[in-house]
Amino acid sequence: MMQARKDLQPSDVDAAMAEAIRFLSYCQRHGLLPCDQPPKVSMFQPTHDPNELRDLYSNDLDALFKMAREGDAEADLVLRQSVMEDRKKGPLTRQKQEVLGWLLLAQPPESSAPRDPHELTDRNFLIATVVYRITALGFTPTRSRARTADRASACQITAMALEKLGMPMTERAIERVWEKNKRAVEKCGFAVPLD
Repeated sequence: MMQARKDLQPSDVDAAMAEAIRFLSYCQRHGLLPCDQPPKVSMFQPTHDPNELRDLYSNDLDALFKMAREGDAEADLVLRQSVMEDRKKGPLTRQKQEVLGWLLLAQPPESSAPRDPHELTDRNFLIATVVYRITALGFTPTRSRARTADRASACQITAMALEKLGMPMTERAIERVWEKNKRAVEKCGFAVPLD
């Protein structure tokens, strides 16, 4: 994790807020939030040749990614298997990092399990990722309760960004999410800026 900067200015808070909103908006736009749509295919009725899907992974990742985001269970399965295999081989390309982020956040389309508290895991991972990205800009993840007006923290900025996007959450709730998810997020290293 980056070292917290001592020279942060109000403009840095604005820049961090813009980054948080940009990241959350990116995730919404690209379908990175859990999907409630039913699967378009059943795993018991294959509609694709698995070899063709693997070829798509190698030659046209965007097409395969689009199929998976639209609920194609077979494309989703091949995408999950292939990215996880590549992840074991070494560093992923930026495009494959984005796919991995979606895979970590999206519920597989073949699952029709009822809603339960574990569905919050995906949302919480995304929120912890926002906190992590803001710490990369020099902010501390949390702030001291004794000096609440002193300086902004990544959790506070994330709370403000979520509020602006119509998903209000308290700073303390975000701090709890961060504490529970920070190791997983730090391991994935999602601090790279988005184009």
